[in-house]
Amino acid sequence: TALGDLELPVDTTAARLRGWAGEAWGVPPSCLQLAVGSAVMEDGEVLASYCNQACDCIDVTVVMVLDSVLVRLEDPAPRERLAAMQVLEKVPHWSDSAAKAAFLPRLRDTDAVIRRKAADWLGRSMFRGDEG
Repeated sequence: TALGDLELPVDTTAARLRGWAGEAWGVPPSCLQLAVGSAVMEDGEVLASYCNQACDCIDVTVVMVLDSVLVRLEDPAPRERLAAMQVLEKVPHWSDSAAKAAFLPRLRDTDAVIRRKAADWLGRSMFRGDEG
């Protein structure tokens, strides 16, 4: 899913742009990285630092870092674990075996909502016919 063309002030920070992308995609901003070309943007950097004098457009790539999401499955706070599960449910083209490996341990979670979410997802995955 693309954010599309955005007209942003050149003093827009990477952190702010990650926040907008996270809100648009329903993904925690901490699970996103921004890149301009092959350079990964740091939170405090501004768009202007990637623009020369003749620049009127900057292509920024937003990438979801699955490792960041998977780590959140082990967070002590149930709301963080649930948020990670909700993000993982949205990931297209994620191998079914990797998803099952992430969701199966949640069946033993201390939180009933997490256990229910995992059981629902695993039950639905059985009927999709996906092969990992």
